[in-house]
Amino acid sequence: MTAEIDDGVGRYASRSRINRRVLDIESDGSGSISGTIDINGKISRIILDMAAMDCTATTNSQGSMAISMDGATEYPYCNTVSSLDFRNATNLIGHFQIAEGANTDTAGVHLTVTSPGSVAGSWNGAVCGRVKFTLALGGSKVFTASTGSKARIVILHE
Repeated sequence: MTAEIDDGVGRYASRSRINRRVLDIESDGSGSISGTIDINGKISRIILDMAAMDCTATTNSQGSMAISMDGATEYPYCNTVSSLDFRNATNLIGHFQIAEGANTDTAGVHLTVTSPGSVAGSWNGAVCGRVKFTLALGGSKVFTASTGSKARIVILHE
């Protein structure tokens, strides 16, 4: 189950080019959770707040975040961000800035896309329609299904 807050539609759309969307994804006891949100435009920043999430991760590199088109074929918008530290003790709040043209072949520094020749380039942040955010744990670890256990994703977009 997911909850969504949108403070950009209607109220600010005529005066501001930047909108904020907030997506809460509740834990369900599995190793992969996801939520979808409708966005048309360009994402400029993503804040991943795992402070309220309980999980069984034991090392600092078992978490990942993927952003894809929600539909019959879930084409990825960018490469999966891996090696995230989702352990309870860290209370990760990760900031991901879209920096178009800022890097060449440095996956992990920015949100990237990879060419058929396996060369990573920066992602421009463009999205449309239903956008799916998937958080996952490796190594048979799970997001603990407990009251209030959730991830919050804050999306700033134009």
